Amino acid sequence: RPVDAGAYLPVGELGKLRTIFWRNNIVGFTPFLDVPVELSADSDGPVSRATLIGTWYRHNVAVPDGGAFITGASVTHPWWHVQGNWFAEDSAQCVVGAGLARRKEIQVGQRLEVRGGGRVEDLEVAGIATTGGPEEEAILAPLRVAQKLAGQEGKFRQLLVSALTK
Repeated sequence: RPVDAGAYLPVGELGKLRTIFWRNNIVGFTPFLDVPVELSADSDGPVSRATLIGTWYRHNVAVPDGGAFITGASVTHPWWHVQGNWFAEDSAQCVVGAGLARRKEIQVGQRLEVRGGGRVEDLEVAGIATTGGPEEEAILAPLRVAQKLAGQEGKFRQLLVSALTK
């Protein structure tokens, strides 16, 4: 389906990538789910619109043969630089893009309230990201946070794959 047609893919199927013929060529893969959110960096401050990008930083994927595969943005996007730390997979943390952080005066350690799809998440800023791309104007958070805000538990919209080719 076209990207704007509302197609979602199940995260639980990603381990199957390590069973295909070209499995040894796959260096890593990272799912993404973008969610439009309202952001409040201060309980008394103004509300802003932003995009929350749910993804994996360093994630252990179960493979159907019983093995495991470590992947995520740490593998597929090694040029992304974070001042502070990346979010922990099972945490209520996020990483804020450098441009958004600068404009909204967001600092490491600050708490953000994000609202999307009628749901609210309170996130601690673990780091500030410099990526050289549109992520610098967004919030990066664990994939499960974006899934909850979007009402799409266990799903993602985009997958980036890093593979060795000739």
